Amino acid sequence: MTNRKTLKRKHAEALIAQDHLQASNYLGERQRRTVRQKTGSGNQRTAVQVSSCTHCQTSSGGHQQSQWCSCPITLVETDWSAAMDEVAHLPEDSSAAGSTNKLACGLSLRCVHKDSQLQPALEELQQSMQDCVLAIDLEWKPDMRKGHSNDIALMQLASSHHALLIRVCRLTKEGKQSLVAFLRQSSFCIVAFGWDGCDERKMRQTFFGAGKQKFAAFVDILRLNNQLGYGPNGLSSMSSQVLGLSLRKDKQVSMSNWEAPALTQMQICYAAFDAWITGAIYRSLQVAS
Repeated sequence: MTNRKTLKRKHAEALIAQDHLQASNYLGERQRRTVRQKTGSGNQRTAVQVSSCTHCQTSSGGHQQSQWCSCPITLVETDWSAAMDEVAHLPEDSSAAGSTNKLACGLSLRCVHKDSQLQPALEELQQSMQDCVLAIDLEWKPDMRKGHSNDIALMQLASSHHALLIRVCRLTKEGKQSLVAFLRQSSFCIVAFGWDGCDERKMRQTFFGAGKQKFAAFVDILRLNNQLGYGPNGLSSMSSQVLGLSLRKDKQVSMSNWEAPALTQMQICYAAFDAWITGAIYRSLQVAS
């Protein structure tokens, strides 16, 4: 089995070979120095096979195998640290009206509170997409009582530079059905991190049995970690290794009341970046593979 050092070397070779995509932006400064010192631009690479993408399955010897999703992707240069600081310092009521917040860093953010805001927001999200990748994440009020499971309170969807936070706890049945119909579009590759388990169960519970089986294409990055040499890491660790960005994962925020009348700016920042970074990690790994 290819060891981790070799996988990192191949990762670096691929990034140089596709310099026209500006993929080196997604490596930390130490990794970029390693790329310059150890690799050249003319090397051949073997495709990495992973059991993650539901869209690119092939049959081999009677067993189902998967390869990297073949959908074309677009990498957008983003100063994630500056973006995180900017979002964290937005005015407390910036998301209350359901309008779009355009940030100086080039990102934009919108929060939906009711059915009437949903369709225009989904159209804006789709228009912002520069590739087929749509990152997804979910939040819910902590389940504090034994035997009781809260529905999803917030769904985060993100293109490369636009994040949409949907307050699912405020939607009607019709609004939830419209959201599922949007996610089922054949042009999307839905990308998540650590979906199997709680997220899938909560999705089915909240959306009338609709889970990842309804998505035309679906990738869970967590299932790639070991196969790509990163180990069983969380999103923050993956972000640090792949993007050179240290995510602020505060348990007081993750375990907060996501059904509160108004989300705090810390909740908005936490939720938006979980989706943005999930998509950014996928795009970086997909280029490298």
